[in-house]
Amino acid sequence: MTMENDGLDYEQLCRRLSDADTSLTEVVLSDGVDSSLIDALTNNSVVDSVDIQNSVGFGDALATAIAAMPALTRIKMRNVGLTSIGARKLASSLAWANLRTLDLCGNRKLGPRGIQPLAANLELAKDLERLNLSSCRIGHFGAKAIGECRLPSALKVLDLSNNGIGNDGAWKLAPALDKLTSLDSFLLSNNQIGDDGSSEIAHHLPSSLKVLVLRDNDVADVGVKEIALALSKLHTKKLVLANNSIGSAGATALSDLIDHSSSLEEVDLNGNAVGDDGAAALAKSLEVTPPVEGAGQQERMTSSLMILRLRDNQIGDAGAGAFVEHVDQNRKLTTLDLSGNEGVSADRFHILDLMLKHRAPRRASTTGDDVLTPPMSPLRQDQSEKTVLNIGRKALQSSNAVEVSQRFLELVTDNFDAEKVLSYGAFGDYFQMNDTENQHIVQRTPLDQTDDKRDVREQAVQDILDLRHGNVMSIQAYSKDLNFFCFVYDSDGMISLDRCISDCDKRKEMMWKRRLEILFGIASALDFLHNGGRRSRFHGDVRSANVYVTHAYTAKLVDCCIAQLVSTDENRIRRG
Repeated sequence: MTMENDGLDYEQLCRRLSDADTSLTEVVLSDGVDSSLIDALTNNSVVDSVDIQNSVGFGDALATAIAAMPALTRIKMRNVGLTSIGARKLASSLAWANLRTLDLCGNRKLGPRGIQPLAANLELAKDLERLNLSSCRIGHFGAKAIGECRLPSALKVLDLSNNGIGNDGAWKLAPALDKLTSLDSFLLSNNQIGDDGSSEIAHHLPSSLKVLVLRDNDVADVGVKEIALALSKLHTKKLVLANNSIGSAGATALSDLIDHSSSLEEVDLNGNAVGDDGAAALAKSLEVTPPVEGAGQQERMTSSLMILRLRDNQIGDAGAGAFVEHVDQNRKLTTLDLSGNEGVSADRFHILDLMLKHRAPRRASTTGDDVLTPPMSPLRQDQSEKTVLNIGRKALQSSNAVEVSQRFLELVTDNFDAEKVLSYGAFGDYFQMNDTENQHIVQRTPLDQTDDKRDVREQAVQDILDLRHGNVMSIQAYSKDLNFFCFVYDSDGMISLDRCISDCDKRKEMMWKRRLEILFGIASALDFLHNGGRRSRFHGDVRSANVYVTHAYTAKLVDCCIAQLVSTDENRIRRG
């Protein structure tokens, strides 16, 4: 369906869904679901995609409605408060045969009890390609339920991150991987998995695997050796082992993998302890392999590695010197991150910077799509975490909007961890910042990369930074990379309007006079956007989560003009 107006209000959306002749096939809502929408969705036979996020308290009712929608091929219910009760209803009535995507990320009340009925029916979804059960607290019992079910062989992406499944759960889960002949990406971040569990996982990795993510676990050298051995027989492109317990022996095992792999493009070892010996082994894997004399054909002349991340790994000048010796032989490598290794001198960073800065951007596949990113300069990334945080905090004290480093925002949001998400917006997600004196929130917005949008995007960014109005929350800092633009707001002493409404104590303070003052403030901000400049600007996502109120109940609108930065999909309805 092509919508002439992408700004349908909530009531119009519900009426359109209830219309027997509707041609609306996709619904996207970021919060604020109530019984009207649930009634409109129930028994709808046209909508084939539902994407509802951040509507805690309505998960089970949503599940009941969605289970009665026979045309659904894509279900995304993130952070909606789904429990085992709703999961059982979903499992018993859902038209599993049509399903291609099931995303239940962030439903922490689901637990192992909720996973069991869903797992028992997964074999009915023979064409299921994406399954996301991250941050559902399934534990090792939930992992066991998944391991014992017949996962669809068509599955391409399986995300079980942030579930605390442990070594026992990894052991129970591993055998289910054997039959996943199409699995492209397997994500197991933050699951308390150590050597025992990771070794068992390694023994069952399918030959189709392209991306393996085991970030934030307890994997040490023994587990890494098993992983490296398993991946040496596959065609994996990306391996993420950041924030584990990997030492020099594990790095040496990975160096053998890098040296012999013709497909591995990215290795992330940030936050481990490979040291100088491990760095030297990894550096040596980058050198040119001479052809065998008398062989019928030449051997691979160099590794396929494009990106190597070694931030905070106790590396000194000796390890960095090994990269200086070998990195120039490998023209494929465009990103080498040695930041946070305080033992590396500025001279070493400078030499590596000169070697890498003129190389072309990489073209690396991580989840099936080609992604372009610029090379990372070791010279520009050589500050320790403490230095980066100090520089960023000082920048936030400026009275004007200033640019801060992307790395600073990664540090103060735990690398944009799902645990830091305050809300999911139509044009970007909001994250709570830590390690700053005042309260700040970060909005992370994906950019439209099409050439014909660049001029519009640059103008939109300038408009956003220039906004000054008493009812518009001003931007204190910003950061940008190739794919995302981040804005930092100072929310010190403020609370979002949706929290005021949902909190019983705050709601009692919301007398009608205060509510009217807030409404007048929002109206004033919108009038300023529409009529207060040289040209009209628009918001596109006015809702309670995008309004903050001060102690004096003055409304402050956020997310202003962000809609101009992102592409609009005419086939998607978003709550305005």
